[in-house]
Amino acid sequence: MAKSKFIRLIRKAARIVITGVTTIFLTLLLLGVLALLKDHGVIIILLNLLAFSLFMYLDIYIHELGHAAAAKLMKIGVQKVIIGSGRELIRTNLFGIPLIITKSVRGGFTFMSHIEGKLLRLRITVALAAGILIQAFLTLICIAIQRFEPKAFCISRGFDVSDSFIISNVLLIGISLLPMRTRFRGIRIPNDGLNIIRTLFSNNERIREIQASAIISEAHEYFEKREYEKAADVYRKCIEQYPALTIPRINLSAALIRSLKFEEAKKILGFLIAEKHDEQYDFLVCNNLAWLLLLQNDRASLVEADKYSRMAYDLNPDVPYVCNTRGCVLIETGQIDEGVKLLKKNVYLNKPIDEEKNNPVGIFFMGYAYYLKGEKDKAKNYLTHLEGYDKLDKDDKYIFDLIRKRTKNFGEV
Repeated sequence: MAKSKFIRLIRKAARIVITGVTTIFLTLLLLGVLALLKDHGVIIILLNLLAFSLFMYLDIYIHELGHAAAAKLMKIGVQKVIIGSGRELIRTNLFGIPLIITKSVRGGFTFMSHIEGKLLRLRITVALAAGILIQAFLTLICIAIQRFEPKAFCISRGFDVSDSFIISNVLLIGISLLPMRTRFRGIRIPNDGLNIIRTLFSNNERIREIQASAIISEAHEYFEKREYEKAADVYRKCIEQYPALTIPRINLSAALIRSLKFEEAKKILGFLIAEKHDEQYDFLVCNNLAWLLLLQNDRASLVEADKYSRMAYDLNPDVPYVCNTRGCVLIETGQIDEGVKLLKKNVYLNKPIDEEKNNPVGIFFMGYAYYLKGEKDKAKNYLTHLEGYDKLDKDDKYIFDLIRKRTKNFGEV
């Protein structure tokens, strides 16, 4: 007990010190940038801002590939590197590492795998710190070149490309060191600074979480390929090895729902509702349960779906799939105008169908809502938008067929 309190005290002190130092550092950096630019014209300032924005994006690649290279060096597997957190645009392979570039330009993530052997804490810490270290190393090289060759990167007076590179890297290093949580696809995850502190000063539970994340990532690959049975098998394996973790059980419930195994999924979600777990995952538990209850679609289930979809939305209203679930439940329970208002946030007729931002379920329920309202032309627009789309999952087809049967395929629409 005393040791645990001492470790918590050290972690708290480390966070306070790092937060203070980083805040002072970023403040001084901002003052320096303002002093640097105040004597130059608008064109030069715009060129500096353009170069800065470009390097802010390229630095994400440097940072994440630094993680990946260090992980390989530490004999830790790398499953994939994701740049951004939006819809996938490009999937390629770089030096044997799967690289996924998304539509979003914010942040990135390196998925580690196969973390076994000795000195785990040290090896994981090196891999976690490597992104910051490679940025710091390249920044120092750039500063050294500036010192000995002042004109090496100078395009014109007031526009030195190296200044933008240095400033962008220093800024990202400061943000990475500041121990905090950031959102990645709706879930709040620790950044590098907080991860390093937790790995160095926490008990072995943190190491187990990192090891489990490798298995979860493997299952997620199957999930993205719509191989839900295989994903479920890997999640079960993860639960056997790490029974205290919440995420593999939530993800298993999702895979089971996709496979129309409602009772098994409901049992898992019921346990999660009843037991104590990390509260940041509550919105996922409530959302999965709400969608499952909507699929069951009897009177009692819809009352419960309304309850849990409202809870999920109240906890995390900015996540599109949570908003969509709530909107669908509202429409199915007769609260049509409220449901349409929510779905309109993420449904667009002038954009291609997209699983994340323009989900086919949302489009279908918009058509269903306008059918119920008697606005047949609007209903037809949404239902026509789905014609020819052949990537529906089993649970989507299930609810679509149920509603089509009930409405006799939308009557005259």
